[in-house]
Amino acid sequence: MPLTVELPGTTHNRKDVHEAHRLILAQVAIAPLLLAGFGGGGSASTASPAPTPSAATTALDIAKTVGGSDVSTTYALTEDNDANNLQGRSNGCSSAAVGVIASLNASQCDAAKPGVDCGFAIKVGPNDAAAIQRGQYIQSMKTGGALGTEYDYAKGGVLLSVSGAKATQLNGRFGGQLVSKA
Repeated sequence: MPLTVELPGTTHNRKDVHEAHRLILAQVAIAPLLLAGFGGGGSASTASPAPTPSAATTALDIAKTVGGSDVSTTYALTEDNDANNLQGRSNGCSSAAVGVIASLNASQCDAAKPGVDCGFAIKVGPNDAAAIQRGQYIQSMKTGGALGTEYDYAKGGVLLSVSGAKATQLNGRFGGQLVSKA
């Protein structure tokens, strides 16, 4: 028997109420963008920047937008396949995804534990400060050469981490600020 919420004169399925709340939250999250005219200073671009997270937007949605036609596959990260073990942790991301760049050698990407070595990763955190902090941590790890050529960009609580030569192109779709060491 489904759970119901009874209001005076009506009966609503809990799922319907949840969907209504998600819609309201998504509208509230988008309102400032509409009022700002989707502008943000910076350089002009003909591509629409990837969406920032809202109640209805996940890392997988952002990864598909950022990757565009360069991506052969996208993976939503879970507790089971997250190589960094951040999913499902209180200090982790609310959602994360990996995009596999079609032009990369398939042997570079471990499909069981996909990561930025597949091409790029999107991590949705609680706020800009958390995204920047994670990016700075990743950049500090590059000191020993362990991460090679990884570039990190932050925008609206989302961190885009890109491996290799596609960084400028993918960030053009994302619209983030380059994160450097602290």
